[in-house]
Amino acid sequence: MKEYITRFEGKYRFLSNFWNVSISNNSLFDDNIYKSVEVAYQASKTLDRQEKDEIRMAKTAGDAKRLGKK
Repeated sequence: MKEYITRFEGKYRFLSNFWNVSISNNSLFDDNIYKSVEVAYQASKTLDRQEKDEIRMAKTAGDAKRLGKK
């Protein structure tokens, strides 16, 4: 029987964009390190350095997502 991933919980938690991991790719983003894929994604929505830094420094990925929706 196939097992389907329906939620990013338990052993699949690491698949979430909110999983804490250092993201750094100078050619795509900049010289900063991002706390998660979600934070890097939200920061990539703006070219404004101040907005990008505010998102990058957010306490949680959820906070970064809220900032990225502005």
